[in-house]
Amino acid sequence: MGARKTKSEAPVDLRPAPFEKEQARIAMARERWVDRTPPVQIQRNEDGVGTAPHSDDSGWTMRIGDAFGTRSPEFMSQALTALNATTRSRDSAEATEQQWNAAIALVSAVAPENELEAALAVQMASNHALTTDIMGRAASTTNRDFLQLYGNLAVKLQRTFTAQIEALARMRGKGQQTVRVEHVTVEAGAQAIVGDVHHHGPRGTGAPPRTEERPHEPSRTATIPQASAALPSPHAEGNGVPVPSNAERTVSHSRRAVPRRARQPKRT
Repeated sequence: MGARKTKSEAPVDLRPAPFEKEQARIAMARERWVDRTPPVQIQRNEDGVGTAPHSDDSGWTMRIGDAFGTRSPEFMSQALTALNATTRSRDSAEATEQQWNAAIALVSAVAPENELEAALAVQMASNHALTTDIMGRAASTTNRDFLQLYGNLAVKLQRTFTAQIEALARMRGKGQQTVRVEHVTVEAGAQAIVGDVHHHGPRGTGAPPRTEERPHEPSRTATIPQASAALPSPHAEGNGVPVPSNAERTVSHSRRAVPRRARQPKRT
């Protein structure tokens, strides 16, 4: 007679053990798994009503309220009912525990701070469930018309989901611009420039501007010499260039005094 197997005997796993690098990745993932806070879950009783999976009903209610960002029992009940109706399959009257808990986990990931954000999070979870259902139907159909119909609906739902994420960011103030006002002190006799000041050098070089030196041009800060002095010539062998002074001198008339000729009589 052969040996009889008892129920306590576990089946032998014939799969190979993970290699060394995979074991290291599993250890890192296990640490992150432990650090994550598991979302609150719901369980159906014999009557199909959602209840706590443990005996602490009060603590479970507080966790549900914390997940939806509210202390209103009526809002929590309505939100759970909405997720039960929108995340179910088309051929089922109610959502399964897996579908229900998955929707609650998505709402917990949004981490709403009030009822308004929680309402948007419930809509996002419902939109996600419907989008995945439509995409599954598009992948399983062989009718081209149905494929186009399901594809268009899926694209619209995906755009709506993105718009909902942007709306949540605007509600939380992440899309607002920040204006910084700085105090500027200007002393007496000074000037202040508000804005960006750019110094342009030679084109294409990025170097700061430079002042060209002209030997025949007087300095801006230099004092104008007297009439007897002369500026140096740009040529070494050239003569100096005299600088006019404020001395009075005779100015020649713009018109020369030339006697007019007498008009001759016209010929007849």
